[in-house]
Amino acid sequence: MSPFCIGPPDNDFDTSSLQRCRDILYINIFDELHVDQPKTDHERDQIIRERIARNWLGSIKIPFSNVYVNGRLEGAYRLDVPTPLLGYSRDKVSVTKMEATNVISPTSVLRMFITMEPLLAPPEAVQQSFDSTESLELLNYARFWVSDLNQKFPNRDYKATVSDINGRAVFIPRFLRPLPLPQLGLTGTDATSAAAAGVGVDNQIICQQLARFVSLIPFLSDTVIFPGLCDIWETSDQFLRTMSGDDEEHAVLLNNYFLTLNKNSWIAMGVSIYSGPCCFVLTKEPGQRYAICWSVADGRDASTIDTWNPIRSIYLLANQEN
Repeated sequence: MSPFCIGPPDNDFDTSSLQRCRDILYINIFDELHVDQPKTDHERDQIIRERIARNWLGSIKIPFSNVYVNGRLEGAYRLDVPTPLLGYSRDKVSVTKMEATNVISPTSVLRMFITMEPLLAPPEAVQQSFDSTESLELLNYARFWVSDLNQKFPNRDYKATVSDINGRAVFIPRFLRPLPLPQLGLTGTDATSAAAAGVGVDNQIICQQLARFVSLIPFLSDTVIFPGLCDIWETSDQFLRTMSGDDEEHAVLLNNYFLTLNKNSWIAMGVSIYSGPCCFVLTKEPGQRYAICWSVADGRDASTIDTWNPIRSIYLLANQEN
């Protein structure tokens, strides 16, 4: 057991202050080695001289707000391992995937259980009720659909409409549409047309670059900006102007880029070992046996059968149509 301390704003342990706490739990992994010290010829048979060396192997970071909102986190967490790890070698789990993506599959994971003692009062659930420009028929059907699923699966956060920046209830597929791709170092042709047509570029590499690009946009949770209020979704245009948002905005933007590449992609809602309820992107191409989960937090992709996939369950998919 490794305890850690937190410091909420103004040392106020009220639920609204705890949601604004931006502390991050860092876990660093070291390899402890006993290294022999140099000895003279006279000391060689009489004295044992050694030192303890600790080689840094990698780290994991988890925001405290994720622990607070969920109460507990548990799973196999992937280590962020430096690329040049001197003195160590990596196991290549999937040679086929490595050859296809030119990326070595990560194999360093740490199984952990994280909780608080004593448990703090959880944030209150927000009941959302907004005006909307959607048709009354659609809103009534969506409300009935969500209510029916919540009764069957009370531990899942189903939603069909979300609040936009103007406080109106909007059908989730309204946020999804193809967007022009950012310039990712392509030369001699336009990035959008080249990637969509597959002209001189590797589609998988473009997807990884886009995921990395989206993950570099700063994360700012709605619970920090609007503690105690509802979850607000921005369109991709609004998100790119504000240049900050939570996982919903990042997932919508990445999905819209994938739509430009003519990929079969969905906004996915599920449960992650890092943050509990989360939003990410799911892709599955024709002939592909297993779907790919794209994390918007670090830009990494993982198959649904990979051991290091942080997604524990998926309960909602949304695309342009439904």
